[in-house]
Order: sequence, then structure tokens, then C-alpha cells
Amino acid sequence: MNGVPPETLAALSWDTGAQPSYALLLLHGLGASGHDLAPLAEALLPAFPGPVRVVLPHAPPRAVTLNAGWIMPAWYDIVGLDADAPEDAEGVKKAARMVRGLLDRVRMQGIPAQRIVLGGFSQGAALASWLAVRLPERLGAVLAFSGYPLLRHTWEGVHAPTGLSAFVAHGRADEIVSVKAGKRLAELLANTGCQVQWHEHEGGHIVPEKTLAAARAFLQKVLPDPSSSSTST
Repeated sequence: MNGVPPETLAALSWDTGAQPSYALLLLHGLGASGHDLAPLAEALLPAFPGPVRVVLPHAPPRAVTLNAGWIMPAWYDIVGLDADAPEDAEGVKKAARMVRGLLDRVRMQGIPAQRIVLGGFSQGAALASWLAVRLPERLGAVLAFSGYPLLRHTWEGVHAPTGLSAFVAHGRADEIVSVKAGKRLAELLANTGCQVQWHEHEGGHIVPEKTLAAARAFLQKVLPDPSSSSTST
């Protein structure tokens, strides 16, 4: 993912206080935008022990094969939902470079990697998870809501940065992405050495309050105290 200048992503962004010491970067699902994840970000903010820079990028519009080629915001193309459907490897890697560019920008603004939380919903969760375990620096945490594994043949031999933790949540009644896919994502993350907390709820393709409460408790446990020092920027 190095050596290629990332395309600039537009994003909804705000700070919860002066000189934020943490960052929350969430990736939306297919056909949505960063604005759609603003309520999710707001619900997670109480878990942070200091001011937060919230970054909610918007995926560029592109044709999506699954939706009859319609143009819509998408991180990469989706051909089908079957486990053996072809995958858009080039699109995934391009999106990963763009998100990596955003992460680098946040770090250049003075927020170290260990205080950055990267997460997403559905397609965004899949991309966030795939990228986080392949970064050279350890992020503060990964949040994957209603996600699934990406590029299933690229996980063998991947080693996540030491100490990386992930919260993976999925609904048993999810009618769009099966809970089986969510469990497989959690398994692959764990195989990389990532410390995974699996959370299963009774709902569908949503993030219910019970799940939000569990995610907040997870973040409170894994995020470093604002008084701790960090050299990884």
C-alpha cells in the first residue's frame, strides 16, 4: 500500500474539544455517506477519556455490480453476496490506500496511532478490519459492526500489530450480511493475533443500543489513558 499517492477523501469532521488527544474514524456502508454514521459516532464518544477528532469519510461514487451497475457511494465493487463470489481486489486496495491517507493525516495533526479508533458498518467494517491488521503501526482499536471478511485469500500469514484489539458485532437476524460471515471475520482477525471481542445481538443489519453499550465498555477497557505517553505518531 506504499508508494502510491492516496486519493483525497472528502469527510465530515469535528472535534469534541480543544486539542483532541484521540480520533474516531468510521467508514460507512454501501450507498451511504459519512453523515449516516454521525449518530453512531455520537453514541461512541462517551467512551473516550479525552477530546476526540471525529472523521467520517465519504466513499467516492462508483458502479456496483450487485446493484445492476448503479452509481452509488461504495468503497469497492461488490459482485455478489455468496462466499465464493469474485472480489474486487483492486478496488479494496485502492480504498485501503485512501483510508490510510486519512489515518496518516490524523497522525500528522498530532494524534498518535494508539489513540486512533478505526471502525465501520457493513462494507465499511469489512474494509476497516482488512486494513487495520496490515498497518505497520498499532491503532487504538478496531470496531466492526455487521461486517464480513474481504479478499478471503489474502489473510494467511498476516500478523496484526502486537496488542491490537477488535470489537466485532453482528445480528443473528441480519438479512443482508449473515452472522456466519461476521463470525468468520472475527475468526480471521483472531488468527492474525488480534485480540477479538465477539458480540452477537438478536437484531438485523443494525447497531442496537445493547451493542453500543458493549462497544463503549470495550473502548473504555482498551484505550490508553490521556496521561500516558506514546511515541508512535
